[in-house]
Amino acid sequence: MTGRVCKRISFFAVLSSRRLAVLYPLAGIVAGLTSVPPARGVDAAVFTAPVISTTEESASLSDWADALAIAAASTTVLNVSVQSNGLSAVVVAPGWTVDYEIVGLLSDDANQGLALIGFDLVFDGGDLDPADHPIGEPTPGCDNPMINFEKPWGITNPSGFGGTVINGDLIQIGGAQNTINNTVDNAPFPIGPVLLGVAQPAGCGPAVLVTGSLTAPMSLGIYTLTLTNLFANDILLGETGEVFWATEATGVGTITNLMITVETLQGQRACCFSDETCDDLTEVDCLSKGGLFQADDLCGQSGQSCPLYGCFAATGSCFEVHGSPGCDDPYCCTDICLLPFQDFCCDVEWDLECVAAAEFVCEAAECGDGTLNTTTGEECDDGFTDGCGTCNADCTGPGAGYTCGDGQVCPEFEECDDGSNNSDTEPDACRTDCTAAKCGDGVRDSDEECDDGVGNSDTEQGACRTNCTAAGCGDGVVDSGEECDDGN
Repeated sequence: MTGRVCKRISFFAVLSSRRLAVLYPLAGIVAGLTSVPPARGVDAAVFTAPVISTTEESASLSDWADALAIAAASTTVLNVSVQSNGLSAVVVAPGWTVDYEIVGLLSDDANQGLALIGFDLVFDGGDLDPADHPIGEPTPGCDNPMINFEKPWGITNPSGFGGTVINGDLIQIGGAQNTINNTVDNAPFPIGPVLLGVAQPAGCGPAVLVTGSLTAPMSLGIYTLTLTNLFANDILLGETGEVFWATEATGVGTITNLMITVETLQGQRACCFSDETCDDLTEVDCLSKGGLFQADDLCGQSGQSCPLYGCFAATGSCFEVHGSPGCDDPYCCTDICLLPFQDFCCDVEWDLECVAAAEFVCEAAECGDGTLNTTTGEECDDGFTDGCGTCNADCTGPGAGYTCGDGQVCPEFEECDDGSNNSDTEPDACRTDCTAAKCGDGVRDSDEECDDGVGNSDTEQGACRTNCTAAGCGDGVVDSGEECDDGN
């Protein structure tokens, strides 16, 4: 991407060049560090307290990293891997959802773990959505370490830990811990504790830095989810945080990207066996080995488990009484058998109580319900009967795909499609990626007072709010001309 030559390039400058939002002003927080003493082992004569110039309107996560790293890059490096289900290469069908995670590990223990992490993600198969945000509150252990890097416990760019979408790429995912020991009395964030040992071999070990998901392209080919512009700080060995936690720049080690191969898989899909194991086989091979063929599944990639053994080869409708245990929809059968006190249905017979439970829990299988039912002859089911997308109108084979901009709405993938009238600048228009106009897309629509896209903020003075209403008295932010604003 243009303008991302160096990992320390000003994110503010990049955004300004694209007429995007002003970032959080960090100068006031960091300038407060001018009075702190140097860390142990740092020569006071050459020590310069980290300061971000107050002449800048704002600063980014990379500015924060530069300001707080009092030492040059050490011999410690951060190795990262982009994975999906623990693999660096996966094979999927067109249009499938691919879950990913970024795993990081420092090269040695000559530090006290990560203090800050930031990077970009680029996918050559399409646009990315923001990555997941850590959820929860800080805890003393290593169960959820990245929550310490999320606002308000830590500090991130305005869009949050999951990164900012620019031209389909994710820019500056990540955040920083509260190594300056800020409190809510000084600033609303960062206010969390510092967790030592993050991504440190002898500490918390390999850390899942971020998770997310993307949609595989409809076109067959090999694509790569690439991690770039990695930067990090680690906490200096011996620091106790008496005043603040001194950090150093972490070197960049090995980066392993995720390769995603999109192909028809030559008929191979998930084959479930009676011992509840799974293998990717063709339908012929699956049936010859006594397996249950899942036409739209791959083992371990859809989140759908194989049915219970008692439901594996059961007969009789789930919605009719019959004298044998189980019913002919293995997944409905499994759902019923896992209910409390319903083991009778799967061990003895399928009686009226079992039917009632099935009518409450399950729906009668039909093409377009989004659930594959091979017992009714379905080979696929994308949840629609329109013929476009991944499955045809009668669920017997592949669909015709879709083309955004052709004026035909394919609801599996498109919210709208007005053909040549799609626009990213006209109010209320269908956007050029075939998503409906909405608050946050950077275009002021008829039901919005304002819309600055990623610049919408519920904390910045004078900013358009995240519900696309203009800044005003009662929104909880003291704007220009206001003496106070507590939300009234």
